[in-house]
Amino acid sequence: DFFGEMAILEDLPRSANVVAVQDSELLEINAAKADEMLARQPEIAMRMLKKMSERLREADRQIETLLHNSDPSRIVHTISSLVYLHGRQLDGQWVLDRVLDKMQLSALAGVSEQAAEKVMKDLTKNRLVDFSADCTVIHNRESLDNFLQNLKWRNMAFAP
Repeated sequence: DFFGEMAILEDLPRSANVVAVQDSELLEINAAKADEMLARQPEIAMRMLKKMSERLREADRQIETLLHNSDPSRIVHTISSLVYLHGRQLDGQWVLDRVLDKMQLSALAGVSEQAAEKVMKDLTKNRLVDFSADCTVIHNRESLDNFLQNLKWRNMAFAP
């Protein structure tokens, strides 16, 4: 993987930091060397563009999630977007080959773990989503989207 590409391309200070979670080998490339590599090997530029596009899409998803004004709607929107981006349909259900626990969901949605846990229980109780040890299953995506719309309407109705 790579990081710091915006700083090299724009000749500006880095806007992010990274922490290695395991022993890693790093290679530092200055702007001149990066320009040379990108000119000689266009496949590097394409990989970089694809990764930057993924990061932009994720940033857009996070912004959209934060526009929801209640914890439950932020959480349901997060689940719905993850399914839209990374899910696959299987036997009329949507499967997200990603385990979502309260810690991950709270971080992705920008809410407390307690809020994530409560919404996860509600979604499970209403048979909308199952959070298993190896994947997340959305029984009916349309029902989940309707649930999100109801949350939005409820928030608008009770807004000050």
